[in-house]
Amino acid sequence: MPLYDYVCQKCKNKFEMLRKFSDSSPVACPKCASTEVTRKPATFITGGDKHKHHPHWPFERG
Repeated sequence: MPLYDYVCQKCKNKFEMLRKFSDSSPVACPKCASTEVTRKPATFITGGDKHKHHPHWPFERG
C-alpha cells in the first residue's frame, strides 16, 4: 500500500495516509474530519551520490 500525503483545505492540516490503489472512498482529515482534502504530489528520494561510486554490473541472462 502506498503512503500518500494530504492537505486539508479547511484547517490546512498536513497528514499522511496508507491507502490501497483501488480505494476510492473519500479521505477525511484526522484533525477536523473534513473531506475537503487534496493529495500532494509524491516526493521521491534518490540514492544521491552513492551510485557514482558503485559499478553498474550488466544484467546477465542465464
